[in-house]
Amino acid sequence: MRRGLTLMELLVVISILTTLAALLFPIYLNFRSQIEVNNCANQLYQIGLALKMYVNDYGGDTPYNVPPLLGALYPHYVRSRDLLVCPLFRKTAQNAVKFLNELHTGYGCPSPWSSY
Repeated sequence: MRRGLTLMELLVVISILTTLAALLFPIYLNFRSQIEVNNCANQLYQIGLALKMYVNDYGGDTPYNVPPLLGALYPHYVRSRDLLVCPLFRKTAQNAVKFLNELHTGYGCPSPWSSY
């Protein structure tokens, strides 16, 4: 009776595993990109809810000047400044996000910058 695997059996197992990995890797990348898009959509949904709360608190009329208003939502209606920047944008352009935040606060704007 023999013990263990022969070299040929081991090579067959390794080749089967690499073939499966090669087939599943593109699916994994597509799934990961869909998760990032869904994260951005979820953040936009949360910003929409915060805008609705803001409108209900301040007179019930939709604000016309929305981009500056997004920064004003931060302390009271939005828990984190990170919600105002899309995760996909933050991942692909970290230096741009830092630069725009510094530029926005350098002009004396107390509210955070938003990528939406």
